Amino acid sequence: MPAESPDHSLVRLGVRPETIYVSKGRTVLATGRDGFFDNGSDQGLFVHRRGSFLATVI
Repeated sequence: MPAESPDHSLVRLGVRPETIYVSKGRTVLATGRDGFFDNGSDQGLFVHRRGSFLATVI
């Protein structure tokens, strides 16, 4: 039986009706519908770098 291959996706996003996503390359900006950040870790500026995943809220 072959071993499962690892998941190499750059970004995995879940659908949230009150969140807007804008992305380019390895960077994703997630904000509320009004363009502002709400409290919580599901919004912010998310950047994928080789070997790590950084999340920064502006």
